[in-house]
Amino acid sequence: MNRLPSLPVGSTSFPTMRKFNEICVDKTDLIHELAGKRSKVFLARPRRFGKTLLVSTFESLFAHGLRDFQGLAIEKLWTDQTYRVVRFDFSCLREFEDFPDFEAAFAEMLARTFLKHGYAPSSSQLSTLSLSTLRLSALSLWADWLESFEEGSLVLLIDECDAPLTACLDQPELFAKVRRFLSLFFGSIKSHEGVLRFFFMTGVTKIANVGGIFGGFNSIVDISLDPAYGTLLGFTRDELTDYFSSRLAEAAKALHVSDSELLEQLAAYYGGYSFDQ
Repeated sequence: MNRLPSLPVGSTSFPTMRKFNEICVDKTDLIHELAGKRSKVFLARPRRFGKTLLVSTFESLFAHGLRDFQGLAIEKLWTDQTYRVVRFDFSCLREFEDFPDFEAAFAEMLARTFLKHGYAPSSSQLSTLSLSTLRLSALSLWADWLESFEEGSLVLLIDECDAPLTACLDQPELFAKVRRFLSLFFGSIKSHEGVLRFFFMTGVTKIANVGGIFGGFNSIVDISLDPAYGTLLGFTRDELTDYFSSRLAEAAKALHVSDSELLEQLAAYYGGYSFDQ
């Protein structure tokens, strides 16, 4: 029996997906358009739409060059060097009972990032993270770290930036405190944006609806409804037939339907999304 290509079900790591030869729908021409220039980009999509996999793809490209992109469109386009890549997943900040819990989770996330990239705050700096000045100490450490980078040398990736806010929408007082904290965090990035080679951020809501957390960071380009990137995530009908033909044929045979009937059933269940209007 011929072995069918592996499906990328639940895959959120681009290098792992490529390592195990899972089906990869090539979107790297669009990725090159975004990453080929120095820019700050925001993309909103529903959950389970591939945002984390896209962030992982950017991380692989900037950290390892073309290592994981053999045979894809970008292989003939990309000529840039590698960079220090800092990646945050704000979905880990979704579970908290009160503001001190949120502060502690955020400080822990920063500490893990510092250690991963070889930055070791002094013992006196770290000791302040357990005191009432946690918020200011964590943000101060973050700002100090940003100052250590050369101009245009850092790639910053943030996944699900609005997760902490959506987690407390029904608690106005807590929402206001979290929003203020995140505003200070993004304000520190704004103050040091010269170190950024590329900044990419995802969320589930439009940038104008994210509680005003970006403040003066008004140079972010929101591509959520840009027709040029309407197909950056998700699969079009043509992509389904091009990349998943063997799997579609197997499914149609098992369900005793024609290929066209199967596609109509898939469209009824999963189609209808449009991000280019």
